[in-house]
Amino acid sequence: MVRSAAGEVAVDPSRQGPGRGAWVHPRAGCVEAALARGGLARALRAGVGAEVAGRLRELSDEQEQEQEQA
Repeated sequence: MVRSAAGEVAVDPSRQGPGRGAWVHPRAGCVEAALARGGLARALRAGVGAEVAGRLRELSDEQEQEQEQA
């Protein structure tokens, strides 16, 4: 996750985006806890919108499916 200088919050799987970053474990439970408790918003010092939260959930689901297949 990264917040740009313009205040836009986005999912950054490369972890190389410029701006204020925050990391969350890719497990669905960790993602949900970080969103529900406001940890990501606090770390980024910006709100995490529904679209960004949805994208983060999608990536988490993809990660879990990959781990199950391995």
